[in-house]
Amino acid sequence: MSKRSWSEVTPDTEEAWQYLSPGILDEIRLIDEEVLAAQRANLSPDVAATISEPTYSLLNRFRYWEELVRDIESDWAERGSYLVDEYVNNLDSRDSIDQVLARLPVTAADALGPLLRELDQRFQQGTTYDGGIELQPWVARLRQGVRLSDRWYRKPRVIPWH
Repeated sequence: MSKRSWSEVTPDTEEAWQYLSPGILDEIRLIDEEVLAAQRANLSPDVAATISEPTYSLLNRFRYWEELVRDIESDWAERGSYLVDEYVNNLDSRDSIDQVLARLPVTAADALGPLLRELDQRFQQGTTYDGGIELQPWVARLRQGVRLSDRWYRKPRVIPWH
């Protein structure tokens, strides 16, 4: 399977970003620069110098979330398989969207809120509540009784990591 472009994988996110004001984009850029600095700090200087965009920029976090939602909706038709580690990583990434939006001006949350609510609703529709049983073997926080967002207590209709 060939790698699809982000515009094919996450058209809703790509479109939403086109409508963000320059001011909102500047605020997002400041937070993304902090994320990039932290990412670079964990790498050798040679490798760090080659990275110009954080892996977990706010845009990428939205992209990852939308891609996961689309994969769930299609019962993984485009992917064929999906590692549980990828799924857990994308749930973590989704949780961090809330944290980043809380740091941004209300106008940013207002601008991105409709997309996020739609993606979250689609995730709800494509998953069922199981109390975290499916992810418990792979997520220590669930085994330890740590309260996570409701997404962690849902499983996709089709489990691709079995």
